[in-house]
Amino acid sequence: MIELKKGGIMDKRMLVYGFDVQSERFLKLIEIANNLGIETETVKHDDIDKKVGILMGVEVDDTEYNSSCDEIGEIEFLLFSDFEREVLGKFTFEIKQEGIIIPHKAVITPTSKNWSFRYLISHIKDEHKIVNKYNELGRLIKKAQERFEKENDVDLKEEIDFALSIRELKDISEKDIDERYNRLSKVIFK
Repeated sequence: MIELKKGGIMDKRMLVYGFDVQSERFLKLIEIANNLGIETETVKHDDIDKKVGILMGVEVDDTEYNSSCDEIGEIEFLLFSDFEREVLGKFTFEIKQEGIIIPHKAVITPTSKNWSFRYLISHIKDEHKIVNKYNELGRLIKKAQERFEKENDVDLKEEIDFALSIRELKDISEKDIDERYNRLSKVIFK
């Protein structure tokens, strides 16, 4: 766990960014957090270039990290302190039960505490995009495998195997996924 400046374990804390603070949705989100003993703080756009740890109230390194990134655009984002997984799970379950879906969220880490808040959001957006594309590729592979069972097409099998080779990569990039998706699509939809 990441420690507070005073040496104690971090309190349950959540930073909130990009929400309409007047909306019922936001107020319900805050109510659920409060009921679980999670302290909340809204991060203003003017503060997004500050280090995550400073906003969260933890010690940060003096090192300046190259964490430049493009404008993050409009996004709703939640950042959690490193508290018990049980509480975090209960929070995410309860907001989902209320129909509040927030795809962009993270837990502070020893690495991310030294990043700018802007860079963290950009990083999470990129990860989210890659995960979604990976899932799309998985659905396409399943469709291709079902078709292969019926047609036994050698070209299709070759592209399925290539698409499945993504499992052997250590760091999967968007380019890796796109290449496999496009090649498999060409064979399926020819």
